Amino acid sequence: MEMKTGKTKIVNCSFTLIELLVVIAIIAILMGMLLPVLNQARDSARTTACVNNLKQIGGGFALYESDNPGYYPNYLDSGMDYQKWQDKLVPYLMPQVQNLYTNNKFISRDPGNYRPLGIFACPGQKKISTTPGDVNRRHYGINYYMNNKPIMRVKRPSERMIVCDLGEAESENPTIWHHAELLPCRHGQSTRVNLLMGDGSVKGMRFDAIPDPDLGASNALCNAFWGPWTTD
Repeated sequence: MEMKTGKTKIVNCSFTLIELLVVIAIIAILMGMLLPVLNQARDSARTTACVNNLKQIGGGFALYESDNPGYYPNYLDSGMDYQKWQDKLVPYLMPQVQNLYTNNKFISRDPGNYRPLGIFACPGQKKISTTPGDVNRRHYGINYYMNNKPIMRVKRPSERMIVCDLGEAESENPTIWHHAELLPCRHGQSTRVNLLMGDGSVKGMRFDAIPDPDLGASNALCNAFWGPWTTD
């Protein structure tokens, strides 16, 4: 209905209650359809960022190895103020923070809100901690069997895992040595684990496809992936 008052036109745009409810219902349906897509896109972006982190960490290893006769760093160096493997890479990857702390340089110093700095923090890991020690084991872990081992001894580097998504293992050290310490579902509903391999490549691998002696995998497969018996 239109009403004219002089030069002013007034339009009556009132809705009935039923029409309003229909509009609300349509909006709710659209939101329900869009949210899963948006969540999937967000998880995909986090996975991509995680892969990029691991690629940069791989570059850090290459720089470290060039200065340390081709060796991977110790996952924990008690002779150097208990520096972690991340601390050893900080001078190459994050030189701006290397002089801030004696160790755990890769962890923020925000009391009660500890989290790894920069590329050492997985974007899919939301947890924070009240102590630095808890942070060590919730993001990325280095293969325990490659601790201070020469990279040139690995005959099939594309099959040897060096760093991967880490679960909440019992140890406070940022290392991994067993299938049970892997975290298969960090990135949304994904069942894949992000892995940095010995040749510097990064890939996603199904959790149930990762060799595990407890799941019937042969020693040859486990050795290629973990290297628990020999570094070859």
